[in-house]
Amino acid sequence: MKEIGKPVIKDIKKLREMVLAIKEGREQAVVDFSNTEAAFAALSDAELKKAAWLFGLMNKHWLVGIGSRLGLAAIRLHLPFVESVVKSTIFEQFCGGTTLLECQKTIDKLAGQGCLTILDYGAEAKEREEDFNHTMNETIRAIEFASRSEHIPVVSTKITGMARFGLLEAIQQGESFTKESRKEYKSVLKRLDSICHVAARRGASVFFDAEESWIQDSIDHLVTIMMRRYNRDKVVVYNT
Repeated sequence: MKEIGKPVIKDIKKLREMVLAIKEGREQAVVDFSNTEAAFAALSDAELKKAAWLFGLMNKHWLVGIGSRLGLAAIRLHLPFVESVVKSTIFEQFCGGTTLLECQKTIDKLAGQGCLTILDYGAEAKEREEDFNHTMNETIRAIEFASRSEHIPVVSTKITGMARFGLLEAIQQGESFTKESRKEYKSVLKRLDSICHVAARRGASVFFDAEESWIQDSIDHLVTIMMRRYNRDKVVVYNT
């Protein structure tokens, strides 16, 4: 009781130094996104020139429009060179690989720069139950893969890869369920639950991406159900 009211440290200068030391220890380094030297340190001159060339082309809207139409036509005609052209240009710039094992090279490269990886299976706006189940299975495979790597803390996915757009719009507009749409809704919940269950069991986390504003309330509704179910002892499910 004699210590009550007694200054802990009489030397104000020393106290200030202690406070600053604590503050510096808690503060995280600020990432300077304008520091291109740090951002592109791992890229060769050839890779940088290729990226500059690609973004220069993409900045020409008329060219993007023509290229998109020609590209879709070439895909429909099953022209043999289309896949190699896309994979060596746009795909290479924005995607890590066509398979999880292909992505490993990019994961290792990012890890060498002190960066972690978020795996994201690129599928959305599907319409068939088979496609929805395929997206679910691929997302689960990604979670299993991520759980074996310290460099992949999160797997990201899109609700529109596992639910019909029309169903999400109907939910957002408050339409009453028909027998068919209720069954469809329950199937969506089962897919999401399967993903979140595996993530929780494997100690991984899942991001559910934000999407178009006219279905976002539906996405929030579905993800909130999963968050209530799985975010108990720790955070497993995130709504972005």
